[in-house]
Amino acid sequence: MKIKIYSLVVSLVFIPVAVLGQFLGSYLGYFLYFIYDKIMFLNLPVFIYETAPLVISGVVANYFIDTILY
Repeated sequence: MKIKIYSLVVSLVFIPVAVLGQFLGSYLGYFLYFIYDKIMFLNLPVFIYETAPLVISGVVANYFIDTILY
């Protein structure tokens, strides 16, 4: 019974934590690209501009989920 309650709580908390991690990570990715482009004057390819925020948001969401839920 204890495992079922724990599973239910984790399932209910997972979606908001994942959305929050994706949201914060996405803005962090765009902010880092802004620093690379405007402050450090690095000419990065366009595919990095499109994929880096998604990768960073996934990493941040995974970090939030691992630290909060487990």
